[in-house]
Amino acid sequence: MRWLSLLLVGFILAGWSTLFVMGGELAEPRMQSVERPPEDLPLTALRIPRADGGSVAAWFAAGDPSQGGILLLHGIRADRRQMLDRARFLFAAGYSVLLIDLQAHGETPGEQITFGFRESADVHAAADFLKTRLDGRPVGVIGVSLGGAAALLGESPVDADAVVLEGVYSAIEQAAGNRLAMRLGKIGRLLAPLLVWQIK
Repeated sequence: MRWLSLLLVGFILAGWSTLFVMGGELAEPRMQSVERPPEDLPLTALRIPRADGGSVAAWFAAGDPSQGGILLLHGIRADRRQMLDRARFLFAAGYSVLLIDLQAHGETPGEQITFGFRESADVHAAADFLKTRLDGRPVGVIGVSLGGAAALLGESPVDADAVVLEGVYSAIEQAAGNRLAMRLGKIGRLLAPLLVWQIK
């Protein structure tokens, strides 16, 4: 019985340590230099000011003056380059496109990834920039995973005429459970509440 108790304590400590490392890895910033924009799109590099005094790294291409614009939001541990294929497609259709690096990604500073919470400030700043730049024309948002969550979370959802969400988790608890199950199997779902606690 004593050995069984020790084995159980060892298992709990090993699981806790694994979760602590995984949680830190999931929230670790993924900042990196983003090269110049590709030559097949007339993208201009810029920095969009945020309400907190920070700024968001971005690329912008002005489309047909009669069309609206689309804000493109990348997924977790990626940067604006992930959205280039969508930008090419939309720009060819006449839309203006704005690609940004969410905080703690690419060239936008941040202390940690917050799974949409702090990233929402980047989305609001970028959407406001696009609305001003397009002078009242419609603004849409396409967000993938973290980008979609950032469009929804924060103090309020992004104010846009259309929003497309791709692969967005419905709750952080579900996202944590899915990621742990991918790495640890069924037991990962049982450990998900501990990871969510750590993330908070």
